[in-house]
Amino acid sequence: TRPTRNLGRTGYSTGLFSLGGQAAIEQPRNEAVAVPIVERALDLGVNYIDTSARYGGERDRWSEVYIGQVMKRRRGEVFLASKTHDSTRDGSLKLLQRSLELLQTETPDVILLDIEMPRMDGFEFTRNIKGDPKSARIPIVMITSPNIVARRTSLEASNTTANRSVLVSTRPSRCCASPS
Repeated sequence: TRPTRNLGRTGYSTGLFSLGGQAAIEQPRNEAVAVPIVERALDLGVNYIDTSARYGGERDRWSEVYIGQVMKRRRGEVFLASKTHDSTRDGSLKLLQRSLELLQTETPDVILLDIEMPRMDGFEFTRNIKGDPKSARIPIVMITSPNIVARRTSLEASNTTANRSVLVSTRPSRCCASPS
């Protein structure tokens, strides 16, 4: 049995080790090396894979291509996380949609977001996600600056914490999580 940790209060338990989508996994035309690395990691019990729209080049996104080849057969074994680097709602959604296509999956396992974003804050984004039946059950982890403790009352009042949302401060001593 491999040791695991709970991923906040999302209801997910992941191994202590993860596979990041960098190094050999992000090199162009490196499928013969990259895909076996992903397969071997899963064979060894790694169940958390982290990638990004930037890994492997912003145009080709080799990391997500290689990981996606494995996910089409082994998606049920993995907690899959991906990030976007665009700070706008539309830009992030466009990058996320392409990531899901390349990773060969329909939904992310969790949404990681900053509360303080341009054009739409994390609270409004969360209300939109939780208001859509297709995405309402996806856990949300909000990462923000230490002043989140003061804003938690606002979050609870707006009922955006429904269904497994977690608040994470950039200073762990000020971390707070919503009730599940």
